[in-house]
Amino acid sequence: MTTVTNAAATATAPAPSTVDNTVAAPPPPPGPPPVERMSVGGMALRAGIWASVALVCVVLVLYGLEPLFQQRTQHDLLTTYRAQVAHAAHEAQGLPGVEKVTRPPAIGAPVGVLEIARVHLQQVVVEGDAAVQTAGGPGHVAGTAGPGQPGNSVIVGRRSMYGGPFGSLGELGKGDRILMTTTQGQTVYKVVSTRAVVLGGGSADHETLDALYRPTKDARLTLVTSDSASPWNTTQARVVVAKLVGEPFTRTPQARHVDQHRLSSVDGSAWLAVLVALAGFVLVAVAAVVLYRRMSTRVAYLLATPALLVFTILLAEALSRLAPAWT
Repeated sequence: MTTVTNAAATATAPAPSTVDNTVAAPPPPPGPPPVERMSVGGMALRAGIWASVALVCVVLVLYGLEPLFQQRTQHDLLTTYRAQVAHAAHEAQGLPGVEKVTRPPAIGAPVGVLEIARVHLQQVVVEGDAAVQTAGGPGHVAGTAGPGQPGNSVIVGRRSMYGGPFGSLGELGKGDRILMTTTQGQTVYKVVSTRAVVLGGGSADHETLDALYRPTKDARLTLVTSDSASPWNTTQARVVVAKLVGEPFTRTPQARHVDQHRLSSVDGSAWLAVLVALAGFVLVAVAAVVLYRRMSTRVAYLLATPALLVFTILLAEALSRLAPAWT
């Protein structure tokens, strides 16, 4: 008897599945990148780049940011001095009259408002001609006559740094008027000469600070600033002399003249500030390089940039105190 075999029944059974359904373990997190060894040349290159960046930033602070600081200082000084002028005006209208001044003005205190329409200048003048005073505004030389009073009143101002309030003195000519407002009232000066002066030496065209500061029989205003674009200039001066129109006010006590050339002297206390600010800048720069090599660029910038800005401003402020007071 013939046996019929069912093809479906005799079909070969499927082989067991060979697909591996097990889940692979996640790869381990990446470790910190290997620290690249830096050659001496690479270190020198990076140090040069950081030094260049620091120099550029200091210049930007000195000539771009510090004028804003000076404007803020002038605003505060003007607010204070306007209140003093208003108080003096009220005293003059009262029965007791104006209180007699018995003490010289304190160093750094406002002593008048200088206005020159010809060069669109309005500045509060402070007492003292050192670099720290002229950073806030033109400085009245201690020991010279008070503004608006008999004698020679000398005022020193910056040519370029801190907004350069006296940068346009060279544009003044004979006949230009200068208005000075003090707590005693307002006085008008008329320019009689403007000239370049070389300080020091024994030549006929050379003068000394003592000659510029010497007392005079007439009431005059002597404005002094640097006549050179060099930030370290101590010899080339621009001098404007203006004589009082009308009668001067009564003399008031003035501070004793300090016998030293503040225009060329260096503020010795500024060296410590320079070293501290420079050390802080270097430490932050090194930390920024380390962060950049170990973290993302964004994190490194966020952590290092604010500290670098702070130490750059501190360094620029300290360096400006080493420059002459009229720079």
